[in-house]
Amino acid sequence: MAPAVSSDTEAVFQALRQEALLVHGKWIVFRDVFANHQEERLPLLQSADSTFFSLALYGMLDRATTDICRLTDSVKTGGQDNMVLGQLVASVEKDVAAAKASGGDPSEVKSLEELLENLRERFEDAKTECVPLRQRRNKLLAHWDYKLALKQSATPLPGISRDLVQRNLRAIANFLNEYEKYLGTGLTLFYPSWGNAGRALIYTLQMGEAYQRLSEKGEVPRLPYPPRSDDPL
Repeated sequence: MAPAVSSDTEAVFQALRQEALLVHGKWIVFRDVFANHQEERLPLLQSADSTFFSLALYGMLDRATTDICRLTDSVKTGGQDNMVLGQLVASVEKDVAAAKASGGDPSEVKSLEELLENLRERFEDAKTECVPLRQRRNKLLAHWDYKLALKQSATPLPGISRDLVQRNLRAIANFLNEYEKYLGTGLTLFYPSWGNAGRALIYTLQMGEAYQRLSEKGEVPRLPYPPRSDDPL
């Protein structure tokens, strides 16, 4: 039987797990709105309001970038502890040291050491996947790089894609599931159901498009545009 991890380790894992579920959930909303594989949705979004949905698309991609980078950041920044994947590695390291110091069963200590090794490997995978996103976060989102802004940088920023975000989320899920495999409690499905989420929006836009076609035929009243706000703020 695997030795129990400390309560501190379990608390770190639960905090990371909840945040990872939230990040995955927001990505599900993005995919439901912008990236459904069963139908092309961009024409519908552009016809509804191309400016708004362009801002929404890049805003959600930027948020996914910062969320993923935040989970894979350094354990400390400016002397302050961060809640990151590395904290779980560090906490399990302490558990291994404590198990050895207590003279526990060698097979149980070995099992805990194997968990630590697996977590380190998965953590390196996650950090490697995150390199392009981190460059984008550091030079464009968290800060605005001077040379990049003036087009003096010899190295352009890496592009961002749905596949890149997807790979990063999968690497985070694999890391956290490594811990759950050790406990034998079953793996978390990091793609929770968020109800209708983005699909409700798509359905409403489709209904609006249908109504517009009817109004063009004179079969239903034409709805006026809502007034523009006079307040610039």
